[in-house]
Amino acid sequence: MDNGSVVKGEPYNKEELEKSLFPARQNPEVALSNALIQAREKTSLLESKIELLAIARMNETLKTKEKTDARGKKYDVHYVTLKTSEIKFLTGRKGGGLYQQIFSAVTELKKKLYYYADDEGNFKIDNIYGACEYKGGQLTIEFNPATEHLFLELKKNFSRIPLGIALSFKSNGGFQLYKLLKTKAYTLPEIDLSLDQSELPSKTFSYNLSEFRMMLGYVNLEQKGIAEEAGKKIPNYDKIDEIEKKTKPKYRRWSDFYNKVLDPGQYEINNMSDIYIAAIDTKKGAHGRIEGVDIVMQLNKKFYEEKQVQSRGHKKEGVFEDNKGLSEDDKLTFLDDMSEIIQESVRLKDLKAVAEAAGWDMDKIKAAYEIAENSHSPISNLTGFLIAAIREQYETVQKEDYSSEEGRWAAQHRDEIRRVYEKYKAQR
Repeated sequence: MDNGSVVKGEPYNKEELEKSLFPARQNPEVALSNALIQAREKTSLLESKIELLAIARMNETLKTKEKTDARGKKYDVHYVTLKTSEIKFLTGRKGGGLYQQIFSAVTELKKKLYYYADDEGNFKIDNIYGACEYKGGQLTIEFNPATEHLFLELKKNFSRIPLGIALSFKSNGGFQLYKLLKTKAYTLPEIDLSLDQSELPSKTFSYNLSEFRMMLGYVNLEQKGIAEEAGKKIPNYDKIDEIEKKTKPKYRRWSDFYNKVLDPGQYEINNMSDIYIAAIDTKKGAHGRIEGVDIVMQLNKKFYEEKQVQSRGHKKEGVFEDNKGLSEDDKLTFLDDMSEIIQESVRLKDLKAVAEAAGWDMDKIKAAYEIAENSHSPISNLTGFLIAAIREQYETVQKEDYSSEEGRWAAQHRDEIRRVYEKYKAQR
């Protein structure tokens, strides 16, 4: 699974997830060390979710086993167990094919390192996790005694992560960005629900683009030279950028990083979490090269309004739903399916505009895209093209509409559009 894509499967919501994984806890949270959150590690969405669930279980059902070292000396290690059904629930999948995902995620989890450096140039590197074993439908994860202080009895420099929100993310970018920003959420004052979202206090955090990609897990730290530079207290990101140019880095171009990571992540955060963000690119030089990003963060009024209503024993209808009744999870799954049909790089907001024009009807979108693929002339505006095609599937173009480019195009292709759409309806 690509780190930038949305996890497939049956949609689920925060309340369902909390009830299934943490039946005895109300609004479950987990305390994470900021050092662990800010670790510059390449990571996948499933790996991150397994880690978060394991840490949550560590504070609930921590077990101890006795082991023997190479010299025959006995020692204790702490561990937790996760059921396959629980991991499957995290992915939203009902079918099979989970074994390879678990194997890949746990392999990467086992490699995770803790790095500490002080002002005098001393440093320490150690493994975070011990042995990981999958047997009899259960995954056992052992914790390294030398680094388990990152999880147990945290007194300072930690953040509380709401599990229902974090485990509901379907994009890796959204998940990693949410964890990162929660380390800074304490800087925001308590929310005032009498204010509009645009009026709420905000904080702005600036990042170099290479630094930002690294913090979200999109820089290959195994590349020679990068790990050494990234491990420094103040890394030289220009040097990292130069090293990356010699490889095939993931989402190094701003347009790819924005469309595949930042845009989907921002959409998820703003529609289902307790914070609200806006990403603003920062440019430098005569040619306006994008070198960084400013993240403007507020508390999310929509989230807290829903929370307030639920605390009164009522469910507020339509807070996260449109007139069709689709939840945000439904929409994200739908848009991800769309992104697999539409091969071109299309921004999330444009995918959503096409989906809304189609009334969230995938058959109409498929039909319109087939027309686009078979077009004999270049398409300069794919989004406008698809919207025009979709509208023509259920609207008659009148003569007076010929003054618009969309109207002229739709009129010329009316019969072809309807023929293709009828084919998809017949396949249902």
